[in-house]
Amino acid sequence: MGDGITRRKFLAAGLAAGAGLYALSYLGSRQQTLKPKEFRENDLKKGLVVVHGEDPRAMTRKAIEAVGGMDKLVKKGDIVVIKPNMAWADKGPDWATNTDPAVVAALVEMCKEAGAARVKVFDYTISENPRPAYEGSGIAQAARKAGADVFYVDKERFVPVDIPDGAALKSWTFYDEVVDAAKCNVLINAPAAKHHGT
Repeated sequence: MGDGITRRKFLAAGLAAGAGLYALSYLGSRQQTLKPKEFRENDLKKGLVVVHGEDPRAMTRKAIEAVGGMDKLVKKGDIVVIKPNMAWADKGPDWATNTDPAVVAALVEMCKEAGAARVKVFDYTISENPRPAYEGSGIAQAARKAGADVFYVDKERFVPVDIPDGAALKSWTFYDEVVDAAKCNVLINAPAAKHHGT
């Protein structure tokens, strides 16, 4: 990357923007397979936001404000799921493999400020025992401190979901917690930027 910017600096600057831009909310109904029932319209601005700075929490807030503010996505009484990357126990934020704990904390705080009744944070880790990744990444502690419920994913609870009008994908398996309207109104995917196909 030119002009003296390193991959780590680029990823750190873009992480907050990615957290704000890759946000999706929808309600699901349980049938033989789960199908999206209704997409909630919101007033989030479309486009790419790049935020520069040294404080990931402040950068996240600035990115969310730039796309219209968290109150455009989260309404009073909503149940929000925030899905960060929590794959590695021994890699800090500078490695850009896990979502920065400060980004997750900022998202939880903003959801609460927007009136969310409950904010849940979880990820499907690459290891059989998720505890080291949850705790070692620093995300579990940051999310709890900000007011979220943090829990482990049960691999038996993934269900197929049809994707109407899908171009590359016609269906995918999702965790039932995010497609059941009684358990989740808003899903915020807060990944670390990756270059692999998944």
